[in-house]
Amino acid sequence: MSRGKRAAMARASSRAVAAVAKDRRLGLLLGAWAAGQALLPGTAQAQCSLGGNPPPPPPVQADYANQSFGPTTPQTPYGVASQGQAGCPGIDGGDGGRPAGSPGQDGAQITGSNTGLTIIGGGNPDSGLQTYGAPIASSGGAGGQGGARASETGEATGARGGAGGVVTIGFEGRFVADPGSGPAGIGLDLVSRGGVGGRGGDSGTAGIFYKDASDGGGGGAGGAASLTATGTVLALTAGVRVRSLGGAGGDGGVGATADLFDTTLGGDGGAGGAAGGATLRWTGGAIQAGLHGLLAVAEGCLSYTPP
Repeated sequence: MSRGKRAAMARASSRAVAAVAKDRRLGLLLGAWAAGQALLPGTAQAQCSLGGNPPPPPPVQADYANQSFGPTTPQTPYGVASQGQAGCPGIDGGDGGRPAGSPGQDGAQITGSNTGLTIIGGGNPDSGLQTYGAPIASSGGAGGQGGARASETGEATGARGGAGGVVTIGFEGRFVADPGSGPAGIGLDLVSRGGVGGRGGDSGTAGIFYKDASDGGGGGAGGAASLTATGTVLALTAGVRVRSLGGAGGDGGVGATADLFDTTLGGDGGAGGAAGGATLRWTGGAIQAGLHGLLAVAEGCLSYTPP
């Protein structure tokens, strides 16, 4: 493969990394809102996952009945989230025998039955100023990046992203406007998303050897996402949304040298993750939304085009 093509893949992959990182930060933010939230014990422990095949966190059971949630005291916003740990990076310089990154942890399985709920407005806006009435998300952790200057032969590969967990939810309730801030941008939002692959390690520049940078890791797969819902929904953009999203592949590493006579090759970007199934069953009620009433999306990440 030509260096030009490799560079193009790396540029496209880097844009995808930024987009998915934004989504990953959003999943963490949403889960931190709810008083009855279901954040996993493992999400706040080790800073990265070192194992070659880390098990997912324990399953989450999210059952709520006859409760009200909202952004204004005494209510708190609704939110259920599981975020897999990111994989540890490889060791720079190749010391210690572990130049490749470690895989991201899968998100947890989430199941639950919600009945008689009242969702008032939306929670705190995300970085894109979007608000959510009832967000439910299982996200795989990012793959660890390969170590820098770790190899001249391409073994400092980025690791795969973790898979999104299976999410199966029943929901019955009503979504109403907050007296101060109005309706949520998106009412009921359910997603399983794969983590982004780790970046491949850059080559070293010293010596007179062939400089071959390492490949990025593959994106994690989206898990199956299934929602059965009924009620009344008022939202600005989308009433009820179900998504399964594959993660973006990691950037390829950069091949560089201080010797003009050396041959250098950049690493390939990692493959995007596949989507799982997205199932939405609306059994009755009314939805008022500006763009989509009901929306189900299963989207693998084969390439990324900026919006």
